Amino acid sequence: MTKRIQYSVNQSPFYRLNSKRKLAELLGFEMADFAKLVDDSNYHLFLNKQGREIQHPIKELDPVHSRIAKLLARLDLPGYLHSRKGRSYVSNAAAHKSDVPLIKTDISKFYPSTSFSSVFNLFRESFDCSPDVAWHLARLCCYKGIHLPTGSYLSGIIAFLAHRSMFDEIFELSRRAGCTMTCYVDDIVLSGSKATKKLLYEVRGIIARHGLAAKCEKSKTFPANKPKIVTGVVIRTDGLAVPNNRLKDARRVRDLIMKTSDLRERDRLRLSLKGKLQAAKQIHAFCLAKEE
Repeated sequence: MTKRIQYSVNQSPFYRLNSKRKLAELLGFEMADFAKLVDDSNYHLFLNKQGREIQHPIKELDPVHSRIAKLLARLDLPGYLHSRKGRSYVSNAAAHKSDVPLIKTDISKFYPSTSFSSVFNLFRESFDCSPDVAWHLARLCCYKGIHLPTGSYLSGIIAFLAHRSMFDEIFELSRRAGCTMTCYVDDIVLSGSKATKKLLYEVRGIIARHGLAAKCEKSKTFPANKPKIVTGVVIRTDGLAVPNNRLKDARRVRDLIMKTSDLRERDRLRLSLKGKLQAAKQIHAFCLAKEE
């Protein structure tokens, strides 16, 4: 197996990029088509199950976003980040032990809160792009030139990089407290003997100082030796497990499949059940791999 190459920011093809023509060549489009490329029609809009609008790039914009995401994913990223290639929401939970306290929070509207100016500053300052290249990159990445889209491949990595100073500050706070910190997209978890309400308050304070907000309802503390749910995985004394509500939901969907006579609805339910079972298999497979 070929080892995946990772490089620092100053080795990235975006680093000190100062030509719009070279930018277009790098991302595989013609600069003359730029205005058409960033038109709103290149997004498919729909509501997810929670009623949030999803902006998904389509047509010619889709491969451009994919290319940007792949190039940025090659960066040498910190070990605490689990929303990247080779890691998962399962590895994110597995990084924490069951016999110590745990605190967690997540960031409210993480992608919509990552503004055009944040993305521009990322490419202008961190990658040292020329102002016009940084502007064109930010315009390509941002929905309507306002914020990161909620349904694009690139939003996760760009949101992390744009706010990396905040995540690094939380990591340093965690390190000083002797805790383990992980991050999965906007989900931040710290565990250790000093993972207390006071530490959670400090984490939320760092998030606020960086112009973002932590969700009150998702900011929680868990005592030692009690089951803890992290990114949809239960951490127990005997290992990782699927949350009971997910198991119940899978059984509910299975029962609906048996009862429905509508073929189209049955196919939809089967697809839903497949996804739920796949999530359970991923947790089980991760546990088996760790035992080998």
